[in-house]
Amino acid sequence: MKTITLLLIAALTLVSCDNDDDSNTPTSETTIIGTWQLTHVYMDPGDGSGDFTSVTSSKTLTFDADGTVSSNTDMCTVASQTTSPTTGTYTTDGEINVDQCQNITLDFQLEQNTLIVYFPCIEACVEKYERL
Repeated sequence: MKTITLLLIAALTLVSCDNDDDSNTPTSETTIIGTWQLTHVYMDPGDGSGDFTSVTSSKTLTFDADGTVSSNTDMCTVASQTTSPTTGTYTTDGEINVDQCQNITLDFQLEQNTLIVYFPCIEACVEKYERL
């Protein structure tokens, strides 16, 4: 009887254990937290012919876990090369509110190790960043 009880307990223990892969835990590929460098700019003249163009830029965005974002340049305009740092906040819904920009909300989308930031332009204007 003890053998059957021990086997039953062992079987229940094995069945109740599963792989704990933490699939809900964000990985470096799915979290925006970290530093991103500008690599491409998209501008469309209004006829749909726009395309991403590779750029050499020192512009970076840094997203912190507390919901703040900072840049070493101006976040208010596309591909800005000014050296005035800017700061703001971001939401998990894909919005960036820059403290130094008046009434401007930037939208962003995260695709693995690529961050795409959309500016409120009349014609399409977008920045693409790669994770550092």
